Amino acid sequence: MQPNPPETAEYPDEWSEGTSHRGVNGHLVTAVHLKPELAERIIDNYTRAPADALPPAQGIDAVNVLTQALAARRKRRLRDPLLLVLVVLTGLTILPYTMVFLLGSALLWLFWSLTFGMRQQRLGLVRKGRTDEDELHPLGLLTTLVFCCGALFALSFTSWLSTLVASAGSTSYYGSVDTPSSPNGLVLLIPVLLFLLCAAAIFTVLLLDKWVTRYLIAEDGGRAKSNSLVGGIADSLLNGVRNRYGDLLTAVSRRGDESTVLAHSGWDAFVGYGERVNAWTLPLVLQARARDEDPPVLRPRELYSAVTGELQSMWDSDLLAPGRRLRGLTVSPLLVVNAGALRENRNTSTARALLSNETGLLVERTDAETTNRLIDEDLEWVRHFQRSSVASWNSEQLVSTMFNIGCDNRTLYLEWNAYCLYPMATRYRLDGAAELSGERVFSATLLEFFQLLGSLSWRWNTLFRSFVRDPVSGDGRSVRSIRELVADEHCANEFQDLDGQRHMTLLEERTLSAVRNHLAERGFDTEGLEQHSTQIINNTSNNFNDSRFLGPQNFGEHGTALMAPSRGSASGGPGKHS
Repeated sequence: MQPNPPETAEYPDEWSEGTSHRGVNGHLVTAVHLKPELAERIIDNYTRAPADALPPAQGIDAVNVLTQALAARRKRRLRDPLLLVLVVLTGLTILPYTMVFLLGSALLWLFWSLTFGMRQQRLGLVRKGRTDEDELHPLGLLTTLVFCCGALFALSFTSWLSTLVASAGSTSYYGSVDTPSSPNGLVLLIPVLLFLLCAAAIFTVLLLDKWVTRYLIAEDGGRAKSNSLVGGIADSLLNGVRNRYGDLLTAVSRRGDESTVLAHSGWDAFVGYGERVNAWTLPLVLQARARDEDPPVLRPRELYSAVTGELQSMWDSDLLAPGRRLRGLTVSPLLVVNAGALRENRNTSTARALLSNETGLLVERTDAETTNRLIDEDLEWVRHFQRSSVASWNSEQLVSTMFNIGCDNRTLYLEWNAYCLYPMATRYRLDGAAELSGERVFSATLLEFFQLLGSLSWRWNTLFRSFVRDPVSGDGRSVRSIRELVADEHCANEFQDLDGQRHMTLLEERTLSAVRNHLAERGFDTEGLEQHSTQIINNTSNNFNDSRFLGPQNFGEHGTALMAPSRGSASGGPGKHS
């Protein structure tokens, strides 16, 4: 009999799945507006995914984040072409000076490339490009200031010289001079006026852009103040996105967090669970405990039930893991469906059981009868796994294992995969970085105005990438969840490393223990499994996070223990084993 989950009302709700991504939505909404590369990755991930293989939400308001990303791209597509045109017009107003400035810039770039640039390339030092809308770009700041100062000097000198020549040429024989109201004076002011007009237009566009961006971010958090012009532009952007991508947003909203059916497209089979940090397979010859008897019949479903009961018994183990994290352990079946094969076999009874009668898309979950039938059928394109997941460290990290069983009357085949969804990367934790205040908006606009020339290539490349798509699509391209796209490549601190090691090893040990106990109860010989289990546990202890976290069996007189690396040489987290 399986134990009931313990009551959690008396404890802080810090391990519940509903709070596993607390605060992530605010960071994401800000990040998609300030980091165009993230917005493009999220948009491309959803718009290129097959309709029946959309990634799961994983506690994130995926509809809102995707809507904000689409609005941010729509805004950039309107802003950047307008800025590029205005910059060109500004250069045309003082064309001679612009040509001299471009020629000088080209010569400086060529000199740098042939000297310092080649040296940096040989040393492998690559200068990082701009990634943030509000990022300080010193070279761009210097370039714009030099251009503006030179332009003002050129305009002043040209006006003074032209006025002097015109004044000398207009002096009559009797010494009379044209009055200041002469048309020559107005004509000489035209380049200056056009230059200032274009500069004012650029500043206005940047000011509206910064204000609308912060309004969208603040409106999502309920902190936006009413502003008719800015609010109207923001609402227009959001309404345009909803009108164009309404079907996609509706399909995304149907993808819940409690799904037991997962479609995959491309390489990544377990979408939403992060990077694979460990995996092993174990073929085991089944022998009866009494050598002269035939081995008993072994049924995978009974073995799955035994493993489920053993893992759920850890719900009461409050002192086995920090923070009573095992109270949040989830154990459930998971059907992984290949999206391409599902379309090819959609007329079969299996596909009809997996597709919704209303939408024609993949169902969120199946009943016990359908799940058991799919376990017995054991199809190549619909695979059953037992999923176990534990969150840790403020619910920012998730360790999951996928366990599969195959057997006949002679051989038992066990397949076990461990995945780690790392915490959100620091570069995307931007909640509060774009406050809606007049002072912050004006200062950000002023900074962007005075480094505009240095951002032209970045704006052009970003705009170009938003229109040009990767040729790899459909089943040849992996689909990732939003939470995976913003995850770091390693743990954020050593405690997260230790927690990941602990949870993965506990799940592995209890799984093997349940298999061993069930085989013994059924009358099978378990000596071979016990030997392999010890080796597997030790290898897992050695291989998690690439930092030589040693298992107990490595120590002793004949042990193989190695010195753990110093803090300075630590890997900084689990590596990516794919």
